[in-house]
Amino acid sequence: MVEVRKGPRFVAMNGSKVDIERGTMSLLLIDSEGRNFAIEIEPQVVAPMIAIMSAYANDLRASLPEGEVLPIQALDLKNFTIAMTPEGHLGWQIELSSGALLVLQFSKDQFRALDAQMTEVRQLVDRTVQH
Repeated sequence: MVEVRKGPRFVAMNGSKVDIERGTMSLLLIDSEGRNFAIEIEPQVVAPMIAIMSAYANDLRASLPEGEVLPIQALDLKNFTIAMTPEGHLGWQIELSSGALLVLQFSKDQFRALDAQMTEVRQLVDRTVQH
């Protein structure tokens, strides 16, 4: 069994920073007692960490009683474009207002399915909220 050292329980993200010389990024977090922490991460860990944490958040959401929601700290989007990886795979490149870039790779079939859903998305974007 792998020995694991457990850190504190983090309740909010307070920022982030990059260390160009070390080639790392740090997440600045606040724990449940109000203390500040920095977790240093190497680039290759970012994509799997996001995917895993998102999946676990879905598990937590699914376990909630009906009508309850998890608190969410929103990400501000700066730009959203189509991208192609060096291997020729299609994807979305998402740039956050912080400057962070995320590339989500999709198959051609997934793009076709998304295209079929865009009519519904356009209707949602154009509709007005009625009170």
